[in-house]
Amino acid sequence: MLVTKIQRFSTHDGPGIRTAVFFKGCPLSCFWCHNPENKSFDRELSFDPKICVMCGACEAVCPNACHIVKNGGHEYLRSLCIKCGNCVNICPAGALEFLGKEMTPAEILKEVLSDKAFYGNEGGITLTGGEPLVQKDVPQLLELCDESGISCCFETSGAGDPDISKTAASLCDFFFVDIKDGNPDRLLKNTGADISQLDANIRLMDKYARNKFAIRAILLKGVNSDKENYDHIGGVFKSLKNCIGVELLPYHALYGNKCLRIGLSDTSCKDFVPDADALKEAEVYLKSIGVVVI
Repeated sequence: MLVTKIQRFSTHDGPGIRTAVFFKGCPLSCFWCHNPENKSFDRELSFDPKICVMCGACEAVCPNACHIVKNGGHEYLRSLCIKCGNCVNICPAGALEFLGKEMTPAEILKEVLSDKAFYGNEGGITLTGGEPLVQKDVPQLLELCDESGISCCFETSGAGDPDISKTAASLCDFFFVDIKDGNPDRLLKNTGADISQLDANIRLMDKYARNKFAIRAILLKGVNSDKENYDHIGGVFKSLKNCIGVELLPYHALYGNKCLRIGLSDTSCKDFVPDADALKEAEVYLKSIGVVVI
């Protein structure tokens, strides 16, 4: 399993204090992804020129001449990189790093158990990403956590493997399901997802849910902030037995630098950030059609 980050003392990824494990890889291609470093299923090298000290150490050890440090600048030729890791190991400033560490379920459990004293009655582990429910070893990890008395939670787009999704729902005390858009054509264009498959997976997880869960809906001004999307969210919510409500999340444009550090185009756009009035309008409309907004 490729893990990009283990974030401790998280209070926004489920009940209580949690240890959030970020997995690398997602089958969707949302242009607004706030964690672009978790989209690819492959290990990637991140380069942050803002903290580079121009020492030239990477240039000296690179076998393919990927790094050119001269005239006060550092050019990284990503297309030549073979990901040998020489530059990462020698960089004194941490400007170069690998994204994606191979970890077994047992190794992840060991990290989580070290935080157990802080969880109290509600906290535990949250699996996120990326899309954690495409990781074939997730059921084993959840079973190990459950056997160790660790409360489990996950975040999913609904694009996970159905069998893994069903098992995860049955082993977790809580989970979040993202709804990206209720317009099928727009969803396909902006994320590559088939709306019928996502909806079917949400209902499958609802059927096998061990406990309650919530829907999260990210709103982008001028993209999915319309009644068609809200009506779809409402229809899905009212078809579920174990969903406690819908949480509205405003799009933010703070992920641009993360895109650039892994060689992607900066797709962040402040024009998509909804203001308070837009969020309130969405909340009022959803409530008017019978949705519990949390």
